[in-house]
Amino acid sequence: MFIVLDGELEVYRQHRHIAFMKVGDFFGEMSLVESKPRSASVKAVSDSVLLEIDKGTFFNYIGNNPKIIWDILTTLSQRSRADLDAIDSGYGELKRSEERYREIVESISDLIIQVDLDGIISFANESVSTLGYEPDELIGKSFIEIFDGKLGDTRRHHILTRRVGPRATTNMEVALKVNPESTLYDVIWNLSFLVNASGMWDVPQEMVLKK
Repeated sequence: MFIVLDGELEVYRQHRHIAFMKVGDFFGEMSLVESKPRSASVKAVSDSVLLEIDKGTFFNYIGNNPKIIWDILTTLSQRSRADLDAIDSGYGELKRSEERYREIVESISDLIIQVDLDGIISFANESVSTLGYEPDELIGKSFIEIFDGKLGDTRRHHILTRRVGPRATTNMEVALKVNPESTLYDVIWNLSFLVNASGMWDVPQEMVLKK
């Protein structure tokens, strides 16, 4: 454990600033009670003087000055509250980013279908109206139900790929069934699309299909 006697230090995690420490602040107290990797790093931003306190000295001091426990708990509570505020702020920003992404996906003309690893559709944008469907009609259905033609293991693998980058599926032509209950079915039974599919292990795949 270290106590700042003079100077100023910066606390950071993964190159991200967390806080500054000044005279009277302390850090490293968790290492006195548990042997785990540090949760953050500290560096001096000006000439500084620190007092190092080892475990034996710390517990001897606590035995003679039990009030110090309250001071440490107060500091830990403040840090935990700050961490929770940061998490809450980050979650809010993530939620807003997801909403902006969904708005963009909903508005583009390309047909976008998201499926899980079993090929079950979990999302479809408004462009599925090209096939005579409403998005809600496809949610929960297997992608195979709208695929027109024979879907062998190889073809299925390329559609439900987990590959990213150069190995991802691009421009693979497929035919999708038009909704037989729609007025479009009186004119055409299926439509051809070019599939661009990509994803990651254990993450839902997303397919962009272009006419």
